[in-house]
Formats: sequence, structure tokens, C-alpha cells
Amino acid sequence: MNQSKQKYAIEIINLTKFYGTFKALDRIYLKIEKGQIHGLVGPNGAGKTTLIKIACGVLKPTFGIIKIMGYDVWEEPIKAKSLIGYVPEIVNIYPSLTVLEFLRFIGKFYRIPKDTIEERIWHYMQLFNVENYANTIIEDLSKGFLRRVALISTFIRDPRVYFLDEPFSDLDPRAIWTLRKILQEEVKKGKTVFLASHILELVEKVANKIAIIDKGRIIASGDLKDLKESTGKAETLEEIFLKLT
Repeated sequence: MNQSKQKYAIEIINLTKFYGTFKALDRIYLKIEKGQIHGLVGPNGAGKTTLIKIACGVLKPTFGIIKIMGYDVWEEPIKAKSLIGYVPEIVNIYPSLTVLEFLRFIGKFYRIPKDTIEERIWHYMQLFNVENYANTIIEDLSKGFLRRVALISTFIRDPRVYFLDEPFSDLDPRAIWTLRKILQEEVKKGKTVFLASHILELVEKVANKIAIIDKGRIIASGDLKDLKESTGKAETLEEIFLKLT
């Protein structure tokens, strides 16, 4: 498959997920072009995390199709998942390793050349002001620094498509600013970012397009101008969100 000719980085078609009789996702349909930051917002329990987990191949859908750069996540899982970088809302990484040991382990696991991974590790540790914690045991990190390390471990892999669940959680203003700048640089390279967040003002600032999910269904999708037009006088994403949900 010629990925350079592939228009969509992420294709979600008729995606539905049941937990018993409860319908967590109801016929989700989204197509996200390459080189975009696409935000996903919704109330608690709306289905954001479930959607991201299915898109990453962590959770199996009841039915529907997910494609990453044209590869079906369930028909061609190795090819699809090799393109994905995923940071979950709840970060669980090896607590007994130091930060540097963990990041080097990620490099070895994904067979990234040693010189390349060392350069990437120190580059992102410096951006996130983590270099002074290189030899700190992970279980001794604060939640904010744990989030930074999880993000760094994804960036050093250099994936084509990022799925980030509440990426701004626990970060201080400087780290949030750094993350925003990194994501903007990544999309300039043709990468794609799909992120879910409750921090509406940040989604409004960083995302090219936004989908609003409620009770497992996408109730609005488009750029901020489209969303404003669909709700009349609403001017901010917060106003749009409150009006639609």
C-alpha cells in the first residue's frame, strides 16, 4: 500500500460497542485526514476512552471497521499498530525502572537503532525538563512527571498516528505549552493526532477539527466554524459543548 497516496490517517466506519446490553458506542463514523489534530470531547461516560482503545486495537468492537493509514486494525493488526503511538488516560509503566532505563527499553523493544534512540530520548527529556530525573525510579515520580515520561516514550517511537487520552492531565502550564508545540510540529511533518480531553479551551486552541460525543454517538463534528454555525450564537467550544450536551 502506498501510504503517500492515502488521504485518511484514521477511518472509523459504523463502529459499535456493546457491554452486555449497554451500547457504549453507537455507529461511530469519522474520517480524519493526515496532518491534523482532531479533538474528541464529551461528558464523562460518553465513550471517548472506549473509542480510543478500539482504534488502537486494545479493545475489540462489537462490529465496525477501524483503519490506520489504510490498514484494518483487526485484519492487519501488525501493520496498523506499528503506525500507532498510544498514551492512555491512566499511565501504568514499569515502576521499578529508572526513567532512562524505561525509555531505553522502549527503544530496544521497537528495534530503534541505539544512536537514534539516545538522541531522541535526550531531545524530548530536555523539552519536557525531565533530564534531571533520568536516574529517578519511576514509582517515585509525581503524576505530572509520570505523564511526561509516558508522552516521551511515545514520541521517541516516531509513530505516524497518535492516540492521546487526556494528554494534558496532571501537566503544569509549561509542560502543556511544550506538548502543544510538539504536537503542532508533528502535524507539520504529516503526522496525525487524535486526542480526547475534558479541557475544552486547550482542545479549541490546538485542534484543527473537533468531534463531540455524547451517549456513545457523535452529535457534531467539524472545525470550530462549522460547530458554531450548527449551534447559532455559541462562540466558544465550551458554549457549543454545553448547548449540544
